[in-house]
Amino acid sequence: MHPSVDRYLVICDLADGPVLDEIELPAGAQLQHAVQLLKGRFGAAIDWDQAQSGIWGQRRPLHTVLAAGDRIEVYRPLLQDPRAARRANAKRSRRLRSGAGARRTE
Repeated sequence: MHPSVDRYLVICDLADGPVLDEIELPAGAQLQHAVQLLKGRFGAAIDWDQAQSGIWGQRRPLHTVLAAGDRIEVYRPLLQDPRAARRANAKRSRRLRSGAGARRTE
């Protein structure tokens, strides 16, 4: 008897943009098995030491058992902390608004 094989959708966030792919693994495979397979497929395009992985938009530990049809996602590290970026944008906007009012001559 042949072991059952399941298909999984894969999305990898590369520097050039997201890449959609499909892989097959034996039933009962773990997320770490998928990551190992993807390392061979995408190689140096992903910084594997910094990359996070998840299923359906939720980060999951590598020992998570996959279910047939899961969407496996590989996330690259953020270039900037989103909270810090929002604070910087808000500060810049406040500065521009206060500066714009001072320039008016009536």
